[in-house]
Amino acid sequence: METGKRRYLPPVRLFDAGAVDGLLGDLRDCYRAVFCAPPWNEPSQRAEEFAVAVRQHAHQAGFVGAYVADSQGVIVGFAYGFDTAQPFPTAGSYATLADLLGERTDELVGRREVREVAVHPDVRQRGLGRALLAATVQDVPSWLLTASAITTATTFYQRLGWHRLIAAGGLAVYLSPPA
Repeated sequence: METGKRRYLPPVRLFDAGAVDGLLGDLRDCYRAVFCAPPWNEPSQRAEEFAVAVRQHAHQAGFVGAYVADSQGVIVGFAYGFDTAQPFPTAGSYATLADLLGERTDELVGRREVREVAVHPDVRQRGLGRALLAATVQDVPSWLLTASAITTATTFYQRLGWHRLIAAGGLAVYLSPPA
């Protein structure tokens, strides 16, 4: 992997459900490098769970994925999202969100949920996160969930104009800026 701090921005490539299986190993490796290390410190098993989840998410309405690879073809960043269903989902983390937001879940229905944004630690501060997020959002009203304690993430979203809808229970929900 190229780790020099230069400002070259590799092209962002979009992917759909049909491409997920071919990218899955590299997406999982990038996920592991980002989220199974500080400041996230997720257990390594979480990367395997991510691989299962992204395959399921790829079949959601409005799915769009984006990735960036270095000159050797190694994925060094990715993001993906899909349209939030109506009525608001109640399984998994959605139940926690519904408890936190109450009727405000209506503000998320129909928006694109940005499910993951990940940039390998060795290539941060080059605009990759911004480019991946823009490619995933595509000027569609969007939202995302992050850990409120991870200030590098919350500061990043705020710097890009995302508005915090709520922060409670260690979580923060952000809404995209108007297009």
